[in-house]
Amino acid sequence: MAQPKQEVLAEFDKCPVCGSENRLMKKLLDDEILAGRRDKDEQGQACLQMLTASVMDPLKPPIIGALIPAGTAVIDVCLQCGTIYAPIVVKSYVRNQPPPMPGMQGGIPPERIPGFGNPR
Repeated sequence: MAQPKQEVLAEFDKCPVCGSENRLMKKLLDDEILAGRRDKDEQGQACLQMLTASVMDPLKPPIIGALIPAGTAVIDVCLQCGTIYAPIVVKSYVRNQPPPMPGMQGGIPPERIPGFGNPR
């Protein structure tokens, strides 16, 4: 099943406080490309963090597998003044997943980590 395309809702090339175009993650990605560790085609949106929230009706049970509208803000930091801001905001869709079964939240169960919870 094809997923709808993402739609860019807002894009900011400059810091809203000082007007600088220097961002932390953009600089790190550019440095990696210059050093040859990344391909120029990978010059996507490097981000410090991505915040995503979906739109659901809390009064209706969610339909498993349904596409739900979501908004994503790509977060970065201005290197000139330190302001944290979102250089890009995107509308997308996420597929609703069934809730995890108890004990299956992902990761490695503590009993399988040597020395964690297992006194030896």
